[in-house]
Amino acid sequence: MTALGFVLAAVVGAAARFLVTNTMNGRWPVGTLLVNLSGAFLAGLFHGLTGGSAVVVTIAGLGSLTSVSTVADEVAALAEGDRRAGVAYLVVTAVGGVGAALAGISLA
Repeated sequence: MTALGFVLAAVVGAAARFLVTNTMNGRWPVGTLLVNLSGAFLAGLFHGLTGGSAVVVTIAGLGSLTSVSTVADEVAALAEGDRRAGVAYLVVTAVGGVGAALAGISLA
């Protein structure tokens, strides 16, 4: 049953990511930023509420929603055209992600 929950959570996370990023990404990858920050917040919230035992939801669902490799690709693409834009996106993603996770833990 845990394996089925893992697969279903991964499918939901991946589908949500696809829909949000394909709808919202433009010159600046706002959709990717949104899914990464909301995923970090939810990971923090679930961690705070369950003491870290929400492994299926956190790893499968939120892991498929968020992605470091996508951020790396988007930072590189932004930096090709404007190095400052790439650095700004990286900083906003990293600092915002940690802040969102801490906010989730605090809320829990």
